[in-house]
Amino acid sequence: MPPPPLDRVARPIKVAPADAPGPAWAAPPPEQHVADQPAPQYEGMATATEQPESIEKDQFFLTPIMNIALAPLTCLCSWFVLNTREEAVVLQFGKYVKRITTPGWNYYPCIGRSIETLSTATISMSIPDCKVVDYEGNPIVVSAIVQYSIRDAEIALLTVDNYKQYLRLLAGTVLRHVLAQYPFQAPDKLKSIVGNLDRIGRQLATSLDSLVAPIGLQVHAVRIDELSYAVEVAGVMLRKQAAASTVAARKLQVEAAVGITADALHELTKEYGALSQQQQADIVINLMTLVCSGKSVVPVLNMRSGTT
Repeated sequence: MPPPPLDRVARPIKVAPADAPGPAWAAPPPEQHVADQPAPQYEGMATATEQPESIEKDQFFLTPIMNIALAPLTCLCSWFVLNTREEAVVLQFGKYVKRITTPGWNYYPCIGRSIETLSTATISMSIPDCKVVDYEGNPIVVSAIVQYSIRDAEIALLTVDNYKQYLRLLAGTVLRHVLAQYPFQAPDKLKSIVGNLDRIGRQLATSLDSLVAPIGLQVHAVRIDELSYAVEVAGVMLRKQAAASTVAARKLQVEAAVGITADALHELTKEYGALSQQQQADIVINLMTLVCSGKSVVPVLNMRSGTT
């Protein structure tokens, strides 16, 4: 068998001891911390230690420039116009500052400012139909008109959330309370609602003004606009009114007939002398029938036969 080639002959491997130095190319690189490595520098780039100083310098120069540039605009926006018979309530960042009542040009810094303007002129408010029970327990429907003005805009805005809604609710309550003290109709008209509208209006205005005075409002007048029975009793009350009117008319008609008959008897007695009881009774019956009848009267002649 031929011998193996020389390049395939197994050669013994020499193992170097652990403490033996290795070759130069196998040595590990020296340890180097990231913090020790210098950051890359570019042209025109400021370092971390230089940036705060540059920002402070920019702010130092930019702030006064911005203030000077915006000062005219701020001054122009701070002026506002207040019309005659108006009041303005000034709030700054949600906090009350002042109340302005002088009409014309007024100034207050516009930064964080909000202005609420209210008119102090007389305002008319319509109170819609509301159901009220009168003194006799009859349901009636009534509407009214309230004339009021704002006495203090600051109190009206800051005391209640919505002063108009507050006034409307109180007006309805006062209507129910005052009208419950009077009947809708009565023989004495001065004691009823229908015949006493002026007095009731003054009473309504006085009562409502005392309730809304703490919120800066002043009530000048309250006038009843519409007044009628409620739908559920309207038919019955109309028949009752018709019956009462019929009775009153009949009473007036009878009183007039009695007066006419008495005057007729007096004139006949004065002209023709004394009349017998039968003659007076016939005249009274005929005249009362003629005057009190609702229809045309047909005269009937009493033809008495002679005695035999």
